[in-house]
Amino acid sequence: MRTKVYSQLEKLWARHGAQEFGKICQILLGFCLLRLGFKIQIFQLSGRPDMVAIGGDEKLAIEVKTQSSAEAAIKDDDLEGVKEYLDSSIIAVLSYPDLDCLWVLAKADELSPGKWPISFLKQHSIGSLEDQVNEVFPHVLEERLELATLGTKVLYEKLSEEKDLTR
Repeated sequence: MRTKVYSQLEKLWARHGAQEFGKICQILLGFCLLRLGFKIQIFQLSGRPDMVAIGGDEKLAIEVKTQSSAEAAIKDDDLEGVKEYLDSSIIAVLSYPDLDCLWVLAKADELSPGKWPISFLKQHSIGSLEDQVNEVFPHVLEERLELATLGTKVLYEKLSEEKDLTR
């Protein structure tokens, strides 16, 4: 299944380029959280945090990063943008172009700015939520691939529609 995910992501990267690909992945993560029963309170394609999601009594502030090499660049602004939220502040990194293409959900309060390999970020992960996201991500990607191929605008409109239905 991971090979298929890699192939699908590779096509999106080739079609849209780095910046648009990052936004598409951010939206796909939003769909994953909806699938897991979270309500998305804030979702923005620019600005920080990228999203605030509420599940039960847990409130997550998430900054989404994608990478184009073996390391993810985490800036001070990325960390500051989520750390103001008192519950859980997360830096979410998709490990593409690694073949496994997994999401790493790292605790922002345990990180500092810099370029970090995925293996380092995994040491700071929120394991159970990360496992759940990685379980649903291949299915979300498969279901939303056609819209993702069309670009950020169409995919974002669908997320906005679905997130409003969950309120």
